Amino acid sequence: MYIAGEHGSVDYVPYDYCLHRGDPRCSTDPAQEFGQNVDRVFVVSAGGTTIRTTGALGTATATVINLR
Repeated sequence: MYIAGEHGSVDYVPYDYCLHRGDPRCSTDPAQEFGQNVDRVFVVSAGGTTIRTTGALGTATATVINLR
């Protein structure tokens, strides 16, 4: 897994890092869940900065993924 930020730094973390390390930042607990009411999406710019909005934003058709 590659993690990149707006600052230009790119870091690599093996996808199975938490399975082979005793790192306190890792959690392999299968009971970890998302919240019960996920009702919002935080839109980010191409650089990863959160865009603060109070309404819907227009989206180019080419960027929409149909999830049926």
